Amino acid sequence: MPRMRIAIVTRNGRHVGGAETYLSSVGRALCASGHDLALLHEVDVPADHAPLTIVDGIPRWCVADLGRRTAVDRLRRWAPDVIYAHGLADPAVEHAMLALAPVVFHAHNYHHGTCISGTKTFWSPGPRPCHRRFGAGCLALYYPRRCGGWHPRTMWREYRRQRRRQEFLEGCATIIASSRYLAAEYASHHLASHRIVALPLPIADVGDVDWTPPGDAGSRLRHEWRLLFLGRMDRLKGGEMLLKALPIVAAAARRPVLLTLAGDGPELERWRVLARGLEGGVAGLTVRFVGWAGNQMREALFKQSDLLVVPSVWPEPFGLVGLEAARYGVPAAAFDVGGIPEWLEHGIGGRLAAGDPPTAGGLAAAIVACLSDAQTYARLSTGAFATAVRFTRTGHTRELCRVLEDAAEWGRTPAVAER
Repeated sequence: MPRMRIAIVTRNGRHVGGAETYLSSVGRALCASGHDLALLHEVDVPADHAPLTIVDGIPRWCVADLGRRTAVDRLRRWAPDVIYAHGLADPAVEHAMLALAPVVFHAHNYHHGTCISGTKTFWSPGPRPCHRRFGAGCLALYYPRRCGGWHPRTMWREYRRQRRRQEFLEGCATIIASSRYLAAEYASHHLASHRIVALPLPIADVGDVDWTPPGDAGSRLRHEWRLLFLGRMDRLKGGEMLLKALPIVAAAARRPVLLTLAGDGPELERWRVLARGLEGGVAGLTVRFVGWAGNQMREALFKQSDLLVVPSVWPEPFGLVGLEAARYGVPAAAFDVGGIPEWLEHGIGGRLAAGDPPTAGGLAAAIVACLSDAQTYARLSTGAFATAVRFTRTGHTRELCRVLEDAAEWGRTPAVAER
C-alpha cells in the first residue's frame, strides 16, 4: 500500500461526540499503517473538553484562530494526496478543499444536503423520523412540522446552506456513510451511487482493551436494575422520552431502578428538573447525572451498568455507543430508527422498540423485556458481546485505506488533475 499524505478536516479540535472518538482511534491506525497525517479543524471548544489527539507532532491548524484564508493556505502548502473530510459549518471552507486534493467525505449525520435542519425529524405533532428527499417542498413543511427555527430568514439561510453542501458533495471523489441507512439516504439525493460507500463505525481491537466476555450476566438483576444513558443531551437523543418511560419500568421491575445519565448539552437542566420530579413520585427510583464522561469513566460506567438505553427519537445515523457498551457484554434497548438496527439485532443483543413514532411505553417495554428474566438477559449479554467483535478497527481501517487510496489515484488522473 503506497504511503499517503492524508489531511483530516473536521469541525472541532476537542472531543464533543462520536466523530472525535472515531477520528482519534482511526487516525492513530492510519499513522500506524505508515501514512502521514495533518489536522485542520474549525473551532477548539469547549476548553474543558479533552483535545482531539491523534498522534503527537502532526501539523494542525484551527480556522477560528488563523482565519479561513491562512488555515487553507497552510493546508495547501502541506500538499495532501487526499483530504478526509468530516463536515464543517462553513461551506466556503469545504469548497476550498476541492481545489487542494481529492476529497473523501465521511457522512456522520444528515447535515450535508439531505435536510434543512440536518435532523431528518418532524417535531409536530410529536417527534418522528422524516423520510422526505430534501428539496423545495421542504420549505412548505418547515413550519407545520417544526423542522427548525422560527424566523423565515433562518429557514431560507439553512436551505441555501444545504444547497451549497450538495454542490460540495458533487465535487467529492467518494462519500463514506457510517451505516447502510445513511448511505441509502445520500444515494436518494441524486448522488452517484458508485461513489457512496457504507462503512460502519468501528470500536477498539481485541488487543487494545480488556475484552472480557460476560460471565455472571444476569445474576445481579435480582437486587437492582442499573440503566445507562451516555451521549449528548439534546432533544434528538430522547432523554425526555427515557425519563417518561421510567415510571413504567419501575412498576414492572419491583426492585430499585438506577438510571445514570452521562454527558452534557442544552437539555441538561430540563432533564434534571424532570428527574427530580420523578424521584419524588416514584418509589425506588434514583436518577443521577455524572457529567461528561472521558474514556476511563465510560469504561467504569459500562462495567457498572446492566443495560444501555439509546432513546434517540431521530433516525440515528449509527449509534457507536451501543457497540462500545456491547464490548463489555452490556445489551441495549433502543428505538428502531436509522442505523441502529445494523448493530442492534432484536432479541440478539438487546431489544428494539417501534420508532415511527417513538413512544415512552414502547421504550419501557423494550427495557423491561431485556431485564425481567435473568436467563434472557444472559443470552442478550452474550449476543451483544459477539456483535461487538465484528466491528473492530483493523478491518475498518483496511477498507478505509482502500477508499482513500482510490481517491488519491483518481486525483492523479489527467482529467481530474487539470481541474
